[in-house]
Amino acid sequence: MFRKTALLPVLLACVGLAAVPQAPASNPARSPEVLAIRARFNDVNARQAKLRKVEKSLSGISVEGAHLEVYFNGDRVEKLVLAALGESGRWETEYYFAPNELLRFVYEKRTNYAVPIGMRREDLDLAPDAGDQLVEARLYFVEERLFWWNTGAKPVTVKDGYPDKELEVHRAAYDLLRAAKMKSEVLWWNGTRYLDDTQP
Repeated sequence: MFRKTALLPVLLACVGLAAVPQAPASNPARSPEVLAIRARFNDVNARQAKLRKVEKSLSGISVEGAHLEVYFNGDRVEKLVLAALGESGRWETEYYFAPNELLRFVYEKRTNYAVPIGMRREDLDLAPDAGDQLVEARLYFVEERLFWWNTGAKPVTVKDGYPDKELEVHRAAYDLLRAAKMKSEVLWWNGTRYLDDTQP
């Protein structure tokens, strides 16, 4: 099963609350902010083969295993890909950063298994056509604030948990960004931060 990282202290929710444009309710996909972020996404992926790739094994996130792919442009991280397996599913999260390493875009993809690892289909009360379920989300950040949270389903509004999601994603992204620059190829999560073999 997965372990969730703790949210940043509530105090951080009060930091940087300067007004940030909110995605227009009518057609956020066509807003200048989202179009600029998508251009950055396309640019990074178009150059991915030329970026320096580093892979790290992560322990303490999932009992079934997890790993991190890091894509460097010089000494700057442009993209992270976190993939993990669990008893009930698998998930992958892609993080995209601006040239100054501020978070710009996150793509979350989780597959929930119809039949968890270690169980048999005949032992579960499943519909005959029940299969794995794919859940996706796209999160766009402007000036470090969550601008648009697109789940592909009904619109997610600010009152649906934007502040909590913003803090959760920030914590995960910047924890991983720090871990990406550690020299060790094997890192572990101690419940508070990632450690390598040089740290107690």
